Amino acid sequence: MEKRLFVSIPLPKAYQDLLAACQERDRYRSLRYVAPDQFHITVCFLGDVNELLLPVIADALAPVAQGRASFPLEFERIGLFPTKVRLPNMIWAFFKENEAFEVLVRDVKTALIKADPFFLPLREEWRKDIPHVTLARFRGGEYPRQAQQPLHAMPSLL
Repeated sequence: MEKRLFVSIPLPKAYQDLLAACQERDRYRSLRYVAPDQFHITVCFLGDVNELLLPVIADALAPVAQGRASFPLEFERIGLFPTKVRLPNMIWAFFKENEAFEVLVRDVKTALIKADPFFLPLREEWRKDIPHVTLARFRGGEYPRQAQQPLHAMPSLL
């Protein structure tokens, strides 16, 4: 059986609460909000993966995580994603670029590629990953144009 997987960093409760306050849950019914306890920073999206690879993934990532120093991430803004290719389908809290995050992403992808040929396509994704937390998704691809307005009005407390 396949599972849709990604490697992520959980957010501390204080950050969960801060971001939850920005969701404005009662304002748009066309948004499917992410529960605050599910907030995370995506490090690497793996896609649909056979669950038999779960032990391979765990073994490959254990040395990457072990002994790694924590690093600060600073929130930059809340905005729509994607913005260039097609109509946005998500609202993200974006972090400022961070070299330590980029090194972590590279190390995770390298470890996975070495662990199993299934992950070779990750080599093609050496694009710059965007550190973010998904706050909401548009239901059924529906994009309410009015959703852009409160994004500009949200406080820049992040």
